Amino acid sequence: MRNTDPLVVTEKLKASNRADWVTSAEESLDGRLLDSLATVTDDGISIAPIYASDDFDDEEQPVGIPSWIPSTIGITANSSIRISWDIRALIADADPETANNTVLDELERGATSLLVDPYAVGITTSSDLHKVLEDVHLDMAGVWLLPGPEAKETARWLLDLWKQKDINASNRLGGLGIDPLGVSIRYGVDPEFDSELFDLVDSVSDSPAVQAVTIDATPYAEAGATAASELAFSLATGVSYLRFFTENGLELEAILNTLAFTYSADTDQFITIAKLRAARRLWARVAEVCGANPAQRMQSQHVITSGSLLAKYSPSVN
Repeated sequence: MRNTDPLVVTEKLKASNRADWVTSAEESLDGRLLDSLATVTDDGISIAPIYASDDFDDEEQPVGIPSWIPSTIGITANSSIRISWDIRALIADADPETANNTVLDELERGATSLLVDPYAVGITTSSDLHKVLEDVHLDMAGVWLLPGPEAKETARWLLDLWKQKDINASNRLGGLGIDPLGVSIRYGVDPEFDSELFDLVDSVSDSPAVQAVTIDATPYAEAGATAASELAFSLATGVSYLRFFTENGLELEAILNTLAFTYSADTDQFITIAKLRAARRLWARVAEVCGANPAQRMQSQHVITSGSLLAKYSPSVN
């Protein structure tokens, strides 16, 4: 057999620097400079065609490591899906029975959690939610409710279902989908702030993997907001919820632990990644100013494909 020692191969490779990359790229640009490929976003941010580690001062632009404040690249290096990234399937079929078929199919094909849209599915009773989640191992698959007009009632049904299935509080995984401001924007209804919100937050105080409150920024993105505006709306909503709950007697730590942010992802993966990293840094600063300790400043993020990218008549491109 031939010697395939990788060290023998790599010894023949020549290290490339920025100048090499620029020269190689400009060879295919018909005389244009590489800078001609730079773009400017709707927020006025210039995006260069090539980036390298020497583009930034490490002290001024730290990327950091997971779980280190401001947690720019993630909240944890642990691979557990309870506190790290997982694959969440959106369930928005037209009726509970069809939705259940989709749920089971998605879980069998690799999804690790579910995002159920009660409004789209037509969940109007507790039995409807039971049907959607029939045959699902709720101690293994997380269930997140998409914020909707009847969010508080649907949240109660999910809490009851966990209880009926004897899922211990410490093993429950999911979200109740409480987002009065987001629901108001998406559905054109008045935001409801009442004592029942406190009860729902308190009901999951012993469930560390359940988040009661969602800050959904996708309605703004789908309405045409830029990446920076989407971040601004999410921060403003988050601050509003912090003020509302703390002014009415709940501890800051309890509120921070139960908040989950939802952002949109579009076809520009690098801008999307930059947006998510910026969101973590911004929220860490908000939490710091509010007096939160470092462990409470990390942002829990959910990311979903922007609805503005989806096609109705040619779904194969979705």
